[in-house]
Amino acid sequence: MVRSSAVILTSLWAGLSAVFGFASAQDISDRDAARFLMQASFGPNRESIADLQARGYVGWLQHQMDLPYVSVSDRIDASREVRQRGRVVELIDLFSEQAFYGEDQLRQRIRFALSQIVVASLSDSVTRGEVPAFLDYVDALGEEAFGNYCTLVRRVTFQPTMALYLTYYKNQKADEQRGVAPDENYAREVMQLFTIGLEELEIDGTPTGVPTYDQDDVSGLAAVFTGLALPGENFDKSNKTVRPFRGELVGFPAFHEASEKRFLGKTIGPGNDAVASVNEALDHLLMHPNVAPFISKQLIQRLTMSNPSPQYIERVARAFNEGLYKTSAGATFGVGERCDMSATTAAILLDPEARRRPGDGDEIAGKVREPIIRAIHTIRSVSDGHQLSVEGPIPQLGQFHKATDVWGRQLPFSSPTVFNFYRPTYVRPGSEAEAEGIIAPETQILTASHFAATTTWVNGCVIRMRCWTEERLPPNLTQYYAVATRPSKLVDMLDLYLTAGTLHPETRKRISSALWTIDVPPGAQREEALTKRLSLAFSMVITSPEFMVQR
Repeated sequence: MVRSSAVILTSLWAGLSAVFGFASAQDISDRDAARFLMQASFGPNRESIADLQARGYVGWLQHQMDLPYVSVSDRIDASREVRQRGRVVELIDLFSEQAFYGEDQLRQRIRFALSQIVVASLSDSVTRGEVPAFLDYVDALGEEAFGNYCTLVRRVTFQPTMALYLTYYKNQKADEQRGVAPDENYAREVMQLFTIGLEELEIDGTPTGVPTYDQDDVSGLAAVFTGLALPGENFDKSNKTVRPFRGELVGFPAFHEASEKRFLGKTIGPGNDAVASVNEALDHLLMHPNVAPFISKQLIQRLTMSNPSPQYIERVARAFNEGLYKTSAGATFGVGERCDMSATTAAILLDPEARRRPGDGDEIAGKVREPIIRAIHTIRSVSDGHQLSVEGPIPQLGQFHKATDVWGRQLPFSSPTVFNFYRPTYVRPGSEAEAEGIIAPETQILTASHFAATTTWVNGCVIRMRCWTEERLPPNLTQYYAVATRPSKLVDMLDLYLTAGTLHPETRKRISSALWTIDVPPGAQREEALTKRLSLAFSMVITSPEFMVQR
């Protein structure tokens, strides 16, 4: 950013600060910067905190949204090693590389959030068998991260990956004589999960108790998703016959339901143009008033907090509907088209509830953090100084692909079902949260084995660098070794980079006391003693409640 732009942004944020209590570019504290980056990226480190402080919140968001998207499909297709390692491993390695070291952290985080809402999964053997097509799905998520959510739903609907995963590929019209009925899988899930949910909602996300659809709506919409396949397919064969298996689905008139199709008060047809029918159906579905609050709340949950207030949801939903978000100082996000993701993302991250500091009167603000995000965050805290290349071989990070307990069995793009790794409304039965009416979705996948695996992994992989070679971007522990002789300073550093300064005084005291039990003698044993201190310090912090819960 040029100097004149920085001056303009500083002036803009001075006005915004007066209204919402936001800090200007010069006034963002280390802790506030770290907390923002826990919400907007895969975790803060020294470099990213300094970058945010230099740009300010708005400047950082604008910069992130201006960064070009690097195609996953192009990168993997060009890889010289894909034949030896396989495209699935390459995809996981590329995700790891981008999440650990990529500059475009906001896009990576939004893409991951979208992958948990508009779900297709490599855990399904059918989609796993067609990875090149799956890469196109991943690219759609990345390209629309700052694009348009409604466009994303359209794109994935016409992609073979989603058609295979939710079983409408070569879906045929009803034929009573042959006992054929249209598959209803996608019709149900595109409504329940991707667009409108199960209940009618107010703009602030409050459920009205009225169902959004019934079985007749599902059957009517299922008839729309008939006669779709890739060009050149033979509909008379149940298996896939075209190669390469990727591209955009087209209509096969002989297999599309030509009679009228009714759902949600809409009548489509008659006619046998499958593509036109699907587009008309999506037009109607995506204009439903539920889409904005339903999707906005889930995006809030993925980034900032599990239990947003109705007012927070409404503010974000209105930005989603209007396709614009304007700060009080005049900065604008979005292009004015409904479902704009730039406007929605800015509205989520700049909202007063998101920027309110922990302890400012809302005890339930925040969220339990997903295992995969905590694992990546740990790596990012020791990733200073690494420059990510967008060309050449993808670093072999297969160790993380295999460490399923560390990821909490939350392997990227590999949800066990279309309902994601956990339900957005989940609360652990019998818990205090249930008694208080508070949801905690991520607790559905927390296990005792994960905690044990994480501490072992930190010691061997992160601190002793057993998962890296020089070519695999090893951790940079220099700043931590520099303060390891002073436990309170080491705890200060970990508190900032891993918990955004939220460690409880008692937690800090316990960690410091434990570190003092490890003597640091002079001579040959000094480095090993410091390494033990680092290992213990990291292990205690990443298993602390303050690291587990994002406030």
